[in-house]
Order: sequence, then C-alpha cells, then structure tokens
Amino acid sequence: MRPALLIALLVMLITSSVPALAVPGLQDLMIQHYPQLKSGPLDSCITCHYPAREGFLNEFGINLKQYGNSFDKVASLDADEDGQSNHDELSHGQFPASRSDDPDLFIFNNKMGQIKFNHRAHISDPGYQINGNCALCHEGPKFFQKKYDDDLTIKNDAHSICWKCHKSHKETRPQAPQVCKDCHNRDIKGRR
Repeated sequence: MRPALLIALLVMLITSSVPALAVPGLQDLMIQHYPQLKSGPLDSCITCHYPAREGFLNEFGINLKQYGNSFDKVASLDADEDGQSNHDELSHGQFPASRSDDPDLFIFNNKMGQIKFNHRAHISDPGYQINGNCALCHEGPKFFQKKYDDDLTIKNDAHSICWKCHKSHKETRPQAPQVCKDCHNRDIKGRR
C-alpha cells in the first residue's frame, strides 16, 4: 500500500472516533428527537451555545459534548438546574440551559423586585451605544462574567457597572433607567 494512502486511511480512522463538532447535522439530529421544535426558537444554534458558560457552549452544549452528542444520554440531565430534565424542557419548547423563555432575556431576583435585563438589546440596539463592544461590560476584574448563572447574585457588580453607564448617558439617552424602580419591577415574573 502506498504511504500517502495509508496515512489518509489512518487519519480517517482516528478522526471518525472523535465526537462530532457542532454542525447543522447536530441541529437536524435534535429535530429528529424533538420534531415539535422545527422552525421554532430552539431550532437554532443558541440552544447549545447561549448563554455561554465554557468556550462557546452553554451547559446543555457542554452536556452534549461530554456525552458524544447523544441526546438520549443527556435527556435525564438538568442543564440549568431548575428541577426539570433537558428532555422535559425540550419537549415543552423551553431552553434547557436557561430558566428564561428567551436566553437573551435574563431575570434577576432580589428583594427590590425582579430585574428583566435584555442582553440582545444592550448589544445591538444603537440607542444603548454599546455597538457589540463586549469589553464595556465584560472585561476586567470588576466586570460581569462572560457567562450567565441563574443563581448568581450580581447586585454589587450591577450597581457599579450599570450605574456608571446609565449616569453617563443621562443627557444623551434620557430613556436609560435613572432610578431604582426603572430596573427593579415587582410585577415581573420569571418562568419558574
């Protein structure tokens, strides 16, 4: 056998035993397991990638990677630790790695009232003046982590980071919250 052919066969043999990386085929596999998700909000990359915890994967994506991309093996796990299995959440069209109905909508609980934080708007809405610059909120020791944890208290960070920006935009963006009740709302209810 020629050396080049032998090397090619060895490479194919080695790489075929490595779990597949995220590709559209993995999303298709999810839809085979959960056909009711087709064309809905979970029929997208964010189901495994957002909110990111490690690298570019959320906890559900990490579960899939650890178990060789087997939806059967991760079905009984609870990626967002809310008491519902990944299978139950996917079966009901809920994001398995976030307790929110929208993984870009974070709901923080505290005694002043829940805070509904729209991450997508802060990143992409020109009115927020962030324009996709993640470093404004996520770089440095006194900034937010680049992962979301439903149980993490961010009160001290939020008060120092958010207020700095909100106060600086008082004149240029008067609709930015300026008093406590603009962010803290006792009427907002989380999914669970």
